[in-house]
Amino acid sequence: MLKIGIILGSTRPNRNGEQVAKWVLDIASRRDDATFELIDLRDHPLPHLDEPLPPMLGQYQHEHTRQWAAKIAPFDGFVIVTPEYNHGIPGVLKNAIDFLYAESFIDTFGDGYVELALALGVATERIDTIADFAAAEKHGVKTEGGVAAGPGAKVLAELAGLLADGHLEVPIANVYPLAQVREAYTELERRHTRGKIVLRP
Repeated sequence: MLKIGIILGSTRPNRNGEQVAKWVLDIASRRDDATFELIDLRDHPLPHLDEPLPPMLGQYQHEHTRQWAAKIAPFDGFVIVTPEYNHGIPGVLKNAIDFLYAESFIDTFGDGYVELALALGVATERIDTIADFAAAEKHGVKTEGGVAAGPGAKVLAELAGLLADGHLEVPIANVYPLAQVREAYTELERRHTRGKIVLRP
């Protein structure tokens, strides 16, 4: 049976990602075709990358790297739950990825993540994106990740239920009068909104 790690990619105090990662774990654990485990980067503190040899060689010199590699090695794949800091992933997540050699990469966000995978040395045939089709065409990576993603409507309905019951809160990023609907959509298109956009009459 497949073993999937759910990596919580933020260690910041007062982070919101922990609630999201636990929700992902709860939903994923209902599947019967894989096992899932939460991997919190707070539990695996790493210094700035200090290995003298390239990670792809697998010749780790430091105990903290060997422990991190041993934690990651048993998994067949990963779901990464991460915020966006300054238009990118948190430094602690990038650093944790840099310590080890990635054999595969699934991009669900777009906006440069395919290029990040290539920069990490992942072979094009091991990269799959469901978000950046332009990058897929440019670099020849796969776009098959959404095939077995499951029923989107069911997940959206569950999210709506959590919101209605008050178990999940989406902050309001901005409020626009209806006359400024164009400005509201412009903000959404920037893809860096921290919360929902509300239109009022």
